[in-house]
Amino acid sequence: MESIVLGNRALSYRSYGRHVDTNRPPLVLLHGAGGNHLVWPPQVRHLPNTAIYALDLPGHGASPNPACANISAYSEVVRDFADALELPWFVLAGHSMGGAIALDFALAYEHRLAGIVVVGAGARMKVSPTLLDGIVNDFLGTTEMIVDYSYDAATPADE
Repeated sequence: MESIVLGNRALSYRSYGRHVDTNRPPLVLLHGAGGNHLVWPPQVRHLPNTAIYALDLPGHGASPNPACANISAYSEVVRDFADALELPWFVLAGHSMGGAIALDFALAYEHRLAGIVVVGAGARMKVSPTLLDGIVNDFLGTTEMIVDYSYDAATPADE
C-alpha cells in the first residue's frame, strides 16, 4: 500500500503495472461505499501493461477518517490525487458510489479524462432507509443479508 498526503488528508492507494505502455492513459479505480482497493484485482490482472491506481477513498480501507461529506468532495480528492501524481489525463472507473464520483468528476474536469467507466451507478444513489437503519441497529445481520443478496444461490462457493 502506498500513501500520499493531499493537503491535510492522507490517502492510501495501490499501484499496478510493471511493463507499462506509455501510449495508454493511466487508469484510476474508485470503489463503492464501504469498499476499498481490494475489489479491483480481477480487473487489474487483465491489464498488465497499464499504469493503474486503485484508491482507498477517504474513510475507507487504509485511508483514515473522516470520509468526505458528499460526492463532489470525493471528486476533489480524485483531482488532488491526479495532480499529486502528475496525471494530466487518465481513464476513471468507478463502481457504485465510485461511479457517482466518476460522473461528478467528468462533469467538472472533462478535459482531464481520456475515458470514463461507470459500473452499477448513477448520478444519484438512493439507499433504502431500511438498509441504513439496519446498518446502525443490526450491523452483522444487515451485512450478512447484503452478502446473501449479492450472490446467486447457484454461484459455486470456491469462486
